Amino acid sequence: MNLVFNGNFRLWGEGTTTVPTGWYVAAAGGGTLPSILQQSNGQYGDYSVKVTRNNANAFLAQDLKVINNFDLAQMVGQVVTYAVMIKWTAPNNDTFANATMSDAIYESHTEMHRGFGETRLCIGRHIIQSGASQLILNATVKRSDQGSGTADAEVIWAGAWLGDQMPWYWEPNQFDNNDAALLAASMADQTSTGTFFIGSAGADAQEDFVSFVMPYNGVITDMRARSGATPGTGETFVYTLRSNGTDKALTCTTSGASQSSSGSNHVYVPASNNVSIKCVASSGATATRHRVSLSVARVP
Repeated sequence: MNLVFNGNFRLWGEGTTTVPTGWYVAAAGGGTLPSILQQSNGQYGDYSVKVTRNNANAFLAQDLKVINNFDLAQMVGQVVTYAVMIKWTAPNNDTFANATMSDAIYESHTEMHRGFGETRLCIGRHIIQSGASQLILNATVKRSDQGSGTADAEVIWAGAWLGDQMPWYWEPNQFDNNDAALLAASMADQTSTGTFFIGSAGADAQEDFVSFVMPYNGVITDMRARSGATPGTGETFVYTLRSNGTDKALTCTTSGASQSSSGSNHVYVPASNNVSIKCVASSGATATRHRVSLSVARVP
């Protein structure tokens, strides 16, 4: 099993200019944090991550101890093989990219990747040390002289496995088996136009009456809505995801002679947040029932 969560960077629950879900960024010596940008990448996965070094060596990182709830005291001497695919776009020979793993006692690293525009699989092996308190996998963008200056690298995917080699077949992420659906539905025709809220307990003008509690940390990726009747010519039903009373960037609109619509995005919702669907029916829309489903990927 791949120990890395979201290793193909499918989930971006906080937006496409922040770190992908399950990852974080760091900079050496308290320097300026690196910039992050989602990149389309259809060859190796859903997306890749453009990491821009600013004035300090940059790290795109994940702590596998936290992600996998490891008891490292019981894993001393265990070999971990890790691999990161990196496309290097550095402007000069003073910069390079590679992958490292640190358990706070010892840091291992792969070879340095200096190829201009080349994509390379960087593979390393790490032995967990006695006293280890973390197991951090890093994709790094560095300068050999540790100086200031920018440099870019594109991180395409990442993986790690217990044992001294990569498996011949592996999955790029951990979360597909945890995908689930949340359902909301009105129990009766909504006769009023304007705004009302839909949840697991039905629909109401008061959001608190129908909202439901998020059961775990999750990224909501898709919304599908279906109404019992069409809105009517020139009319619409606009559905919007809500979390803790705030509109989120996941919507869909049913209009005219249609009874269904869908929308996609990546919206991170923490466990225990209140969730509902806001529906805005245009002034002449048909009174009808509404059903909405949300696709959710469970995340740490």
